[in-house]
Amino acid sequence: THPWREAMPIGLALGLKVRCRGWLGAGVDPLDKSEKFFLSSCAMLLAMGSMAQITDPAAELADLLTRLSRHSTDRGSLYLASKFSVEEWSAEFYQILFSILERIDDVEHMLSAHEEFSHLLPDMEIHLRQIREGFTANALRNQWTSGSGSYVSKEHIQPLKMCSAFLRQHVSYPNLSREQRSELADIARELLEWLEGHQLEEEDFIRAALMEGIENFIFRIERLEWLGWGYSLESLKSVVMAYVALERGDYTNESAPTTVAAIKKLGAGLKKVFDIVGVSQEIIDRADFAIKAYGALTLAIQSQAAIAGLIASGG
Repeated sequence: THPWREAMPIGLALGLKVRCRGWLGAGVDPLDKSEKFFLSSCAMLLAMGSMAQITDPAAELADLLTRLSRHSTDRGSLYLASKFSVEEWSAEFYQILFSILERIDDVEHMLSAHEEFSHLLPDMEIHLRQIREGFTANALRNQWTSGSGSYVSKEHIQPLKMCSAFLRQHVSYPNLSREQRSELADIARELLEWLEGHQLEEEDFIRAALMEGIENFIFRIERLEWLGWGYSLESLKSVVMAYVALERGDYTNESAPTTVAAIKKLGAGLKKVFDIVGVSQEIIDRADFAIKAYGALTLAIQSQAAIAGLIASGG
């Protein structure tokens, strides 16, 4: 269900309070800041109902937590591992765990960076702290429902959904469908297979960097299902950086045919990826598209700027 559907009963109640103020005058308490924020959030969520292609860090985190918020008598760590099809306490398990914790920290940092959210931040920090507790070793050692599940609950997820309406004004990017994510993984896997079978004539260490970045990208977009903030963008950025390093080399078909082929194949693959995530065709067609893409990814990761800036224009 959409967050705005769950919020409507409360929103209608607050709306009635606004109407009563008009009818009864000063006898009714004015709306406090939290109520005003909630009403504006409801309005934004309603307006965004037709914009399913856009998401934000808080919405992605809330969606993931909602999928985890189920009853289970399994040990917390076993339940979490089964949800992501990884071995309990394996390297992949820790990677998933750290990425969730990093996203919680990112959302808190982004909200705290905006003065207009300051009056709600203390309450939101409590909810995020409780969610974070659900992914600690102590909580995961207990039965999921009585341990981690008591923290990863609707009580703490719902406020996160409401924060999404505010955060999306400042940070937003495409919300890819399952088919689009699958297509991205297929493109990346094809590039990875090609690189595994072709050793570069010079600077083959770059091939290793490319392969590591692509492997991480595939893992993150298939297991975590988010492209936007953090790990997936970071791994994609490392691939673009390695590609730029190759592209700037002085290679010819005569001196380094495999390297030249790698540059062409990687360039074509990256353009397909950026086309799927909504980068404007004007940027994709530019000779320096990789530099532009690298800059946009760096901006999205480091400065809380929406990737929509890259999507919207070719400047």
